[in-house]
Amino acid sequence: MRIITKLIINLVLGVLACWAFIELYDSYSEFSKIIEHENGSENALLNGFEITINIIPLALLILAVIIYGLIFLKKEGSMKRLFRLTPNEFEEQDEREKMITAKSCRKAYIVMSISLPIAGGLLSMYPLVQHFIPYFPIILIFLLFAILHITYTVTYRKQLK
Repeated sequence: MRIITKLIINLVLGVLACWAFIELYDSYSEFSKIIEHENGSENALLNGFEITINIIPLALLILAVIIYGLIFLKKEGSMKRLFRLTPNEFEEQDEREKMITAKSCRKAYIVMSISLPIAGGLLSMYPLVQHFIPYFPIILIFLLFAILHITYTVTYRKQLK
């Protein structure tokens, strides 16, 4: 697969995961409110409760991972590499590609070493935005994920030219 295709796949999977986690966060918030209100009541189980969960993002994420797995299986012929935790960007064929990958990883590491303290500072302001954007940490983690992949891909493409 081309490097841009890999970036798009990673970002789409990341967006779907972010959306699924936000929906799970909303349902956990509903559940925590039920526990808070029912905690003092002796008939907590008898009163009944309802929690809504939007399953669409989770279903789309699972479907996208299955499709990606099938495409990977068709291309590679083996699922063994799919379940390892190494990114598929590390498919170097020769020394030049290994050098390009090393430079791209170095650049991504430098950008992450700058982005993480900024993210930590933004997280310290979470109590101020918690009422407006309760899933702010989830979005911030996805943004770090996107920054990492975009930095790697841009650096890799520059090195190829």
